[in-house]
Amino acid sequence: MKIGNFPPTPSRFHDDAWRRDRGHDAMQAEFLDFLRGRPTVAIPEGAIAHREVEAEKPLYLRGQIVSYVDCCEILTINLTTFVSLFEIKPRIDTVFGIVRQLKSTLDIAKRSIPGDLYFCHVVVPASDPKLADLRAEWLHVWAWGATFDQEQV
Repeated sequence: MKIGNFPPTPSRFHDDAWRRDRGHDAMQAEFLDFLRGRPTVAIPEGAIAHREVEAEKPLYLRGQIVSYVDCCEILTINLTTFVSLFEIKPRIDTVFGIVRQLKSTLDIAKRSIPGDLYFCHVVVPASDPKLADLRAEWLHVWAWGATFDQEQV
């Protein structure tokens, strides 16, 4: 949030985020552990690869931090960089509010993080009653905590 002609202060970003409940932080920490622990696959033998996973990745416009993304994975393979952004939502309050945030985050990230291909995912509980509605509006939805029958796999 900008006040007058001054950019937001670091403490202002904390003040904006303090209303998030502990469920958000717990889900974010669990998801970060998953991202950091998952193996990279389908990388050609002999390729040069670099991967970084960061929580609360700052996004900049005109040299000022304007937002943070909950989780960010940047994977570079032979000079092609894939930027995957993840927004954590412990519950879906408003489908189109989430879609609006994801579109905005994706647009700012393209201006802020050097890369070639950008993806913005939303991570929501698999049990959320609005999951199907969100999937109808946004392609990259991760149903966190989903379980599958062995017979279905």
